[in-house]
Amino acid sequence: MKTIKEIGAWRGFNRYGRDFKNLDIHRQVTVLLDELGDVHLHRKKTLAHKTVAARHYVIRQFITGVREAGFVIHNILNLDQRHVGAGIKCWVDGGLAASTIQTRMSIIRWLACAIGKRGLVMDPSYYGVADDVVARTYVARVDKSWSAKQVISKEKVAEAMEIDPWVGHQLNLMRAFGLRLNEAVMLRPHIADQGTVLRVEEGTKGGRTRNVAIRTADQRETLDGAKALAIRHQRGSMCQPSLKIEQARRRLYYVAGEKLGLCKSALGVTPHGLRHEFANDLYEEVSGAPSAVRGGTTILDRAADEAARHQITQELGHARLSITAAYTGPRIQGRPRGPTVQQVAPPPDPPFDGE
Repeated sequence: MKTIKEIGAWRGFNRYGRDFKNLDIHRQVTVLLDELGDVHLHRKKTLAHKTVAARHYVIRQFITGVREAGFVIHNILNLDQRHVGAGIKCWVDGGLAASTIQTRMSIIRWLACAIGKRGLVMDPSYYGVADDVVARTYVARVDKSWSAKQVISKEKVAEAMEIDPWVGHQLNLMRAFGLRLNEAVMLRPHIADQGTVLRVEEGTKGGRTRNVAIRTADQRETLDGAKALAIRHQRGSMCQPSLKIEQARRRLYYVAGEKLGLCKSALGVTPHGLRHEFANDLYEEVSGAPSAVRGGTTILDRAADEAARHQITQELGHARLSITAAYTGPRIQGRPRGPTVQQVAPPPDPPFDGE
């Protein structure tokens, strides 16, 4: 990743037409985001507008918090350990979740790199914050599926269909294929339907395309119903024709939360819980036993556990096997009772027939 000093904006080729070091701190932040806001810190890829907006918000809040802590900072180039420590303390004292603090720290790391101070942001313990305060766990301890709260997904989907067919079909796709909300809204079912698999391309996290196997009659019926509705959209999308993507997202949350009670404060579930439902159902289908969060026993051999997790990871569109634990609970520990997925022996060669 380049720094601000290595590009033209440093010498005044920016929206303000002035050398970067001569701008006030808020204009400096604006220029940084103009030039480098969509650049990933470690990889060669372009980030989404939503991520850029999040960086803008967090940096503004960070500067405000540092000033309220009593530190005067007029130039972002003068950022140092005192400012970073003050910002982190402000987040911890504000009771922010560990995941939120980690996300904000990653944004400040990007900021430090953008001004040429890579390595400035240290581990939380360096600033006197215990690691467990900002430790983010990816292992589920409770089942977040709808069924765990005695919510019958098909019944709620049917109710959603009556209120808004678009939202109903979006929820149904999330239920049947474990799609994220964005993926369900942006899906173009006629293109995604590849016969034996659903190819998920638009709205995916990190731009990772994946295939979800179409294994059941219920999945086929769900997909065919979505296709019948999607022809009303010019692009064949599951987004309501009169709405933009963000409006369609808000519409889904409104119908689900306000009309159907599918929120933490009412029924104790969220639309994302359908993804948990899909993951845990698939785990049981592949392994032959319930997942850990559904009371599964550790007697299950590790080969079956890993086989299930590999398939779930692939069909949910994650890059790491460990993330699956956020849905199904901890992995089986200890030595495998049978061969692992990678160690399964190939089938024997056919007998030689003498020819």
